[in-house]
Amino acid sequence: FAVICADCAHAEMRCASDPKRDRSLKSLAKQGLMVCGKTLYRATLFPAMTERQCEKFEPADVETAQARRAWFLKQAEKVGA
Repeated sequence: FAVICADCAHAEMRCASDPKRDRSLKSLAKQGLMVCGKTLYRATLFPAMTERQCEKFEPADVETAQARRAWFLKQAEKVGA
């Protein structure tokens, strides 16, 4: 079945333990991209709001998924404005 990365528990948008990585992840997220914590290389990027097939998908908690979706939609509105 099709899923979106923004709804996945493995998707990374922030990194509290590494300020440099946190800045990079936040910058990528503003471009609509997320890093998957389950990929072999931690620099593999995926579009956050595009449906795709993924065997490693695990749903994030509802509040997290809703907050991510809202944030990405807000970012898309900024770009379209």
